[in-house]
Amino acid sequence: MKNTYKVIKPISNLKKTTNKLATLETQCLFGEEIKIIRKFENWSYCKTLLDNYKGYIKNSDFEKFPDSTHFINMPSSIVFQRPNIKSKPIQKIFLNSKITCINKIDNWIEIMLEKNRSGFIPQIHTKLISEKFDLNFLNELLLFKSVPYLWGGKTVEGIDCSGLVQTIFQKYGINLPRNSSQQEVFLSPHLKNISKVEKFCLLFWKGHVAISVSKSKIIHSNIYDMCVKVDSLQKVEKRLLKICGQITKIRKIIF
Repeated sequence: MKNTYKVIKPISNLKKTTNKLATLETQCLFGEEIKIIRKFENWSYCKTLLDNYKGYIKNSDFEKFPDSTHFINMPSSIVFQRPNIKSKPIQKIFLNSKITCINKIDNWIEIMLEKNRSGFIPQIHTKLISEKFDLNFLNELLLFKSVPYLWGGKTVEGIDCSGLVQTIFQKYGINLPRNSSQQEVFLSPHLKNISKVEKFCLLFWKGHVAISVSKSKIIHSNIYDMCVKVDSLQKVEKRLLKICGQITKIRKIIF
């Protein structure tokens, strides 16, 4: 597709403007597809194909790339210089990153990092893009417990409330919008509006979203604790009442 590229950095920050101090809008991960709308000297204005989010990305962060074959199935993994655990680590790579396998050696796969550079990653940390796997939703959520809060973040290096929701859903092949306000109204066969909290629901407040892990417990990335935390729903409702008001919508998650 014309003007479509892939991110070649483990994390590429999508900014509101080209100022290096500009607000972080969201993050693009390795292998994520973007469409360049307008190119400047050092930055480009782009749209992410995952969720149609727009912002400015550094020109050094993307290239034309072959089709992806696998995705990262772990919160994070390490790319090594050679297929050996004692080899030099090159970089980290994060959950949902799309990778292109160019070779397999024993329990390792060689992946493209740039046009003329490759590295090796444990095959056990990857899944074929077309592969189906068992649902283990609660365990996946708990892998993000205590991850620091980061506005616009989408990895175990830092994540925000809607980023946590989008990231977990994406692992199961469900693409949700980036922001909580968009997730609240997004039409999907995997979300059903209900009136009372049940296990595995999205709970929305004005400007915030959480996931219920039971009728009385939630997990969410929040600025009160500045991390992802399992919380008492009653306690959070009380705390947010003065800031965000009451829960505005409850959406049951359906897989």
